[in-house]
Amino acid sequence: MKPKKKSWGEHLKPLALPSQPNSPLVSVLVANYNYGRFLGQALESVLNQTCQKFEIVVCDDGSTDESRDILTVYARKYGQLKVLFQDNQGQSEAILAAFRASCGRSFVFSTRTIPSCRLNSRNLSRLSCMRQKQALQFTG
Repeated sequence: MKPKKKSWGEHLKPLALPSQPNSPLVSVLVANYNYGRFLGQALESVLNQTCQKFEIVVCDDGSTDESRDILTVYARKYGQLKVLFQDNQGQSEAILAAFRASCGRSFVFSTRTIPSCRLNSRNLSRLSCMRQKQALQFTG
């Protein structure tokens, strides 16, 4: 009598994975300078993600419009939003300041302007399975 042939994968056993960290998996970094009219839409597109293990770090680079007021209201309402205020030093310094204040394992940032910073509701879910720090760009 022939021995019963094992089906592929029978030898595999479940692997115990470490629990998810309390820190965010994804940090969304935004540099803002006088884009108050677009801030709400950009922030809402991140806040409406299906993945909820994220933080938003916005560095306001010395705005003179209503940006600071808008960011303050959002920061009070949403705990995953960190807001930094600095004197105008340029976009690269603002992104660098946001990066330094972030805690995520993966990063999403805009290299363009706030009006193009809109994510569809599943962008961060696609990133949440990444295992190492990576810099990613989103442009809308």
